[in-house]
Amino acid sequence: MSKIYIKSNLKTKNEDHFYEGKGIKTNNKITYNDDGILTTITLGELIILERNKDYQIKMGFKINEKIKGTYTTSEGNFKLETKTNHLKITQNSIKIKYELIINNVFIDSFDFNLQYTIDR
Repeated sequence: MSKIYIKSNLKTKNEDHFYEGKGIKTNNKITYNDDGILTTITLGELIILERNKDYQIKMGFKINEKIKGTYTTSEGNFKLETKTNHLKITQNSIKIKYELIINNVFIDSFDFNLQYTIDR
């Protein structure tokens, strides 16, 4: 387990969310608290992004594929899919461009960038 320093950015055409802070990297998992939202990224053949607060969302990413996920709120469960258009993973960064579809309706295109360094 390593303590890491994270810079992440999630962009859409209308929003730009930036996070900078500390997290933990254990083997193939990165975990951090993004303004009260527990965020976990699992690295592997399929990249999985989970966010938990008063909702739970689990999205999968694999280049040029539509991956089913889950989105649960107090109002119920929704059908979620992500279509990954770009995916690049380096030793200390993740870049994903994807389209989000909920209940068969295109929501928006997203550009997610995460960089991290070992915290000393």
